[in-house]
Amino acid sequence: IDDTPVVVRNGQAKGRTTDRVWVYRSAEGNVAFEFRMDRKKEGPLGMLGQYRGFVQGDDYSGHACLFDPSYERVSLLCWAHAVRKFRDAETSSPRLSKEFDVLFALLHAVELEAKGMSPPERFRYRAKHARPVLAEIKDWVDGRRLTVTPKSKIGVALEYLHSNWTALNNYLLDGRILDITNNGAERALRRVAVGRKNWCAGQSSDKENGRSYGSSKPCLGPSGCKPRPAKVDHQPEPSDAWCWGDPRCEAFTGSLQAV
Repeated sequence: IDDTPVVVRNGQAKGRTTDRVWVYRSAEGNVAFEFRMDRKKEGPLGMLGQYRGFVQGDDYSGHACLFDPSYERVSLLCWAHAVRKFRDAETSSPRLSKEFDVLFALLHAVELEAKGMSPPERFRYRAKHARPVLAEIKDWVDGRRLTVTPKSKIGVALEYLHSNWTALNNYLLDGRILDITNNGAERALRRVAVGRKNWCAGQSSDKENGRSYGSSKPCLGPSGCKPRPAKVDHQPEPSDAWCWGDPRCEAFTGSLQAV
């Protein structure tokens, strides 16, 4: 699960608003987009519905509502976000950033080996090879975070690992989880981000979630359907970035694990 901002014109009225496009990617690789006028919890809660299981995303605080115990969902946080935070700290803290790179390279090597395995094999392989690496990373984080300024870039990176450690390790619970990052959902959103530069702003004639881009019903991205372009200031060529509410699309199925 992920989201990105889009600028929307208020129909014939003056002014524009910054709304959101949400993406949901299943474990099978199907992608659903939904337009929302905000980042409120009603959006992802409505999409997930009665779904139980793993949900992967970033550490946006608004996602916390998705993991109320009554929903029986498990949070998977993105290791790529952790890597980026240490990349941001390379200039100011090159030594600690390099130390993290070396440790994460070991974890990444485990994932490369496990990629082609069956779920049971992947589960056992991670338990044997990833857990020791994760334990080493945890010890390193616990020691280093006490030696840096909390609000520095390296302090923020270390705190991300410390405060989100359980969710970052939850991928060990199930061998069906293919990826320890949320890169799949982020790649899907790039189609929106690239298109955003071409069409400048969407146009809305009302104030209902999902109406600006054709329908409140989201539909699949890579499902073989022909996308329908949005109504925009400057009409773009149809592209894969726009696949909103097309009735020819299949229903969105599959577990909503954004991998």
